[in-house]
Parts: sequence; structure tokens; C-alpha cells
Amino acid sequence: MKQQPIGANCRIKWLDGSMDTDTEEVYITFSGYDENVPDPSGLNDEQIFYYSDGENDLQSLMEVVDWNDFVVLGYELNYPTGNN
Repeated sequence: MKQQPIGANCRIKWLDGSMDTDTEEVYITFSGYDENVPDPSGLNDEQIFYYSDGENDLQSLMEVVDWNDFVVLGYELNYPTGNN
């Protein structure tokens, strides 16, 4: 059985209209937010940049659209540890 990713380490660029070319490394989780259930990555809410519905949703964040404040430039999927 193929493991499902739990999130992704991503490189983003802010779409704030500035000419700044700096990028930022962030974590996007594929689990929904629940204050009573820890994220599968072990990260707390303050360390999670964005909650995504999965890799397809993440890929849609790679498109520049008017309603997003950022664009994902690249990512590496994160899988559960200890289940290999």
C-alpha cells in the first residue's frame, strides 16, 4: 500500500506587488485544523503556514491568481515517519 503524504515543505513567494524576489520556506499540511488533534507532522499550529486539501490543492497554489497572497514555487512532499 502506497503511503499518503501528510504535507509538504514549500518555497513560496509573496504576491504583494513589491519587486522583492526573496522566497520563504514554509510547511503546508494536508490535514484539517483541529485544536484537539495534533498535526501528523508533529508541528503546532504556529509552525503551519497553510492548510491544504492535498497535493492537487497544493499544485493549484502554484498558479498566480488574484485572490492568493502568495504562490508556491516548489515543494517536497512529507510522509509519515516510522511507517516505511
